Amino acid sequence: MRPLELRLKGLRSWRNEQTLDFSDLALFAIVGDTGAGKSSLLEAIVYALYNASTFSGRDVRALISDGQQTMHVSLDFEADGKRWRVTRSTSRGSYPPSTHQLVCLSDNEEPPLERESAVTHRIEELIGLDYKGFTSAVLLPQGRFQTLLTATDSERTAILKGIFRLDELVRVRDSADALRRALESPLAELTRRRSALLPDPSATAAEQASALAQVRAAAKQVRSLRDRWESAQQEASARATEAEQAGADAGKLRRQQQAVPALDDAMSAEAELAAEAEPLARERETQHAAHYQARGALAKAADAGEGVDQLSEACPRLDDAAEQLPQLQTAIERIGGELDQHAQREAELAAEAEAIAQARAELDAAAEACTQLESAAELAEGQHQAAATALAAMRRRYEETDGCRAALAEAEETEAAAVRAAGEFDEVEAAAKAQLASAHERFDAARRTESAAAAAVGLAVGDDCPICARELPAGFRAPAAPDVEAAHDALHTAETANQQAAGAAATARAEANIAGQRTHRTRQALGDAEEALRAAEATFAVTVLGKPDLATGDDELLAPLAEAARAARKAVSDAATAAAGSEAALMARDAQLASSRTTQQETAARLAREQAETDLAIGRHRTVLAALPPRFRPAGEAGDELAAARDAASARLAELRTLRDQQEAAVAALAQLDAAERTLAEQREARVLGPRRQAAAAVSALRTLLDNLDPPLTSPEPPAEHAALADHAAWIVKTLSLAETAAGGLETKQRELTEAAKAAEAHVAALLEEADQLDPEHAISDAAGLRDALEDWAGRERTADTLRQQAEGQIEPAQKLDNEIKTVERLRRACDEVARLLADGKFVGWLVGRRQRALLEVASDRFREISGDRYGFAEDFQVVDRRTGQPRSAKTLSGGETFQASLALALGMVELAARGGGRIDSIYLDEGFGSLDPNALDDALSALERRAQSGQLIGVISHVAAVAERLETVLRVSTGSEGSRLERLGASARAQMLEAELAEAQAAA
Repeated sequence: MRPLELRLKGLRSWRNEQTLDFSDLALFAIVGDTGAGKSSLLEAIVYALYNASTFSGRDVRALISDGQQTMHVSLDFEADGKRWRVTRSTSRGSYPPSTHQLVCLSDNEEPPLERESAVTHRIEELIGLDYKGFTSAVLLPQGRFQTLLTATDSERTAILKGIFRLDELVRVRDSADALRRALESPLAELTRRRSALLPDPSATAAEQASALAQVRAAAKQVRSLRDRWESAQQEASARATEAEQAGADAGKLRRQQQAVPALDDAMSAEAELAAEAEPLARERETQHAAHYQARGALAKAADAGEGVDQLSEACPRLDDAAEQLPQLQTAIERIGGELDQHAQREAELAAEAEAIAQARAELDAAAEACTQLESAAELAEGQHQAAATALAAMRRRYEETDGCRAALAEAEETEAAAVRAAGEFDEVEAAAKAQLASAHERFDAARRTESAAAAAVGLAVGDDCPICARELPAGFRAPAAPDVEAAHDALHTAETANQQAAGAAATARAEANIAGQRTHRTRQALGDAEEALRAAEATFAVTVLGKPDLATGDDELLAPLAEAARAARKAVSDAATAAAGSEAALMARDAQLASSRTTQQETAARLAREQAETDLAIGRHRTVLAALPPRFRPAGEAGDELAAARDAASARLAELRTLRDQQEAAVAALAQLDAAERTLAEQREARVLGPRRQAAAAVSALRTLLDNLDPPLTSPEPPAEHAALADHAAWIVKTLSLAETAAGGLETKQRELTEAAKAAEAHVAALLEEADQLDPEHAISDAAGLRDALEDWAGRERTADTLRQQAEGQIEPAQKLDNEIKTVERLRRACDEVARLLADGKFVGWLVGRRQRALLEVASDRFREISGDRYGFAEDFQVVDRRTGQPRSAKTLSGGETFQASLALALGMVELAARGGGRIDSIYLDEGFGSLDPNALDDALSALERRAQSGQLIGVISHVAAVAERLETVLRVSTGSEGSRLERLGASARAQMLEAELAEAQAAA
């Protein structure tokens, strides 16, 4: 496993999202201040891979940043030749819920996983190590890198089983045992299914095949006889059917011949009706000629526009034009005169409108003057009101100022008295404190004297002092015991007096302070009142242009302003009255002008309407006259011209009406001829055509019967519909003759087929006798007996064939089941053997020992490289000093030697795990280098450099400056108000960091 990119947020000091890119790293160092968050990067990797931490196991909530609800970690890594991304999040509470997801970024065929257990299990498969193995071999946590080195044998065996994946042997044993138990049921099912089949399907199939051949041979003879019997039976039936059909066809022909009627009466009626139709045809030609002549003359007149309908419309129109055109000319002249009068009145109204506009402009000027007067009046009234307000405010401010001065004098007097009282109480408090201090001294002296007296009881000169252990001098006398109770009572009395004096002094000082604050507030109020008074005086001075004499009354002081306001208001009233009068007169003129214009508009509309109607009427008459036939169109619109055109049109109309009467008479005559001809046609239909069609229909039916014969007979084709009646009669006679011949032939055929049917029935009876002799087992005396025998043989054949097919169908399943039973039994025996072998603790112990020796061999090589060829490992994890050859316990190593041994074991485990299928391409060390001397540190870093050159990613967290100086890639972790952040140091930045650390070290020294 090789990490590619780590993203974390909300994990310990990494509050905001940060990203660590491993893609171009090999051997790198992570440096930073204590608590900056260096080790938290390794915790993030462990959490992403195993949902655990190095210090609290599965309880990962301790990793969540303070003040954060949820932490998120995402790790991209390479494993098993593919690129993967594991993403996890954990919350303090139940919401938002924890998430666990593993996706393959390079192979869409790999299904994504989203359950915690599934994600962790899959990662263990990809890496080849579980959580304990990873934190013992790949990631060495700070302060616990010696876990494997100093573990007990049982603890170390458990760890190595996980690292070497030997715990899988237990899973293999359990799987083998589970598989053996799981095979019991399938084996029983296979045995049950095999017992349901034939013991030897192949032999049974051969026996049934032989029996089937015998049955089929016997059945074949019976079926052959059956086929011959059916053929004879069909022959007899066919002959009888054909004889019956021949008789039926002959009968149909005889009956249809009798149904054909004779045509003698129809031919007589045909001659009679032809004689009656000849004179009617001649009369029709005469009336047609008269009709065509009149119709041609009328059509010619109509084409010239002079038809009866056109002239019938033209005559009334000429009468209307002669009557109305003179009246319309008179109306045109009247309308022209009224239009002239209307134009003159329009000019008068325009002049009046101009005069009104002039008056309106003058009125607007007067209104503007009124507005200015109103503004002046409002200004004067405002000045009067402002002066009155300012005067009232000034008088009020004078009163407030006088009140504040009186209050200030009273407050200053009260403050002075309070200050004096506070000074007196301070003196009393000082005296009480002095008395209390004196009482304390007396009480302490009394207690010391009492203690000395108690200690000196029984002592004499030369005894050792119980306090200083020196010998008591000559002249020593034990002190007398003082009255301690009296000293204590005096102290209590002094304390009470001091408390009372202090309380009284504090109260007096508080009252003096309150009085001072009241004086200060009163003085501020006086200043505010004086300031307000000055502002009121300034306002009044601006309003009335001077300082007032407050002894004078308000009305007298404000009289000039009041008079100016009244005069301005009167000027406004006078101007408004004058403007109102002018406005009323102007509105009356506007109303009169509007009324006159309305009348003018109505007159103009009426004249326009009348003129349009007159023009329209004249236009209609002219259109009508223009549409008249040219020969009858008047030369002008004069009355005599219109009358001449009217007379010519009337004369021509009379001529055309005479022609139309002649045409209508010819049409009536033709209608009478049509009626006579229809009568003759009806008689011909009834007497000639009807009988002919009836006979033709009967003959057609006869022809159909002839066509349906086997073989069919071709009859003569009928004549055309319009052919002569004699032709139709000849066709009928020929068809009847052909039918007679056919009927005779069919009757002869019927007699011959009847004889053939009798001969076939005799053959059928002979075959039944033969069948009875062939199969004496079945009494075959009729068709039913033959069918029963055949059904019995067919049933025997089906039974034999079914048994054969069943046996053949079981051959392959039986062989397959036999093979499966053998395979399952072999697998069950193998599972028993595997479970038995793996249950043997000696085998597992031997395997652990073998892997442990391999580990110690590799780790010894790494230990030798790191320790300058001084140390190696013995088989029991003791450390061998190569200079003395003596082994010793790992617990006797120094801190630096312990770190070297642990690092060697970690490198050995990673290398061995890689050889055994583990996929570890990285290792992480958290501190431990500070315990190494410069030479040991150089050897350790050299070993790490060699491992990095072999392709592994190695990360080192250290405070040792030499580590950052030795490694080319350095990542620095720093922290601030927003949390930890990561930066990659360039050469200059790394040099500056090392110089700063060196300077700090020198300063500390």
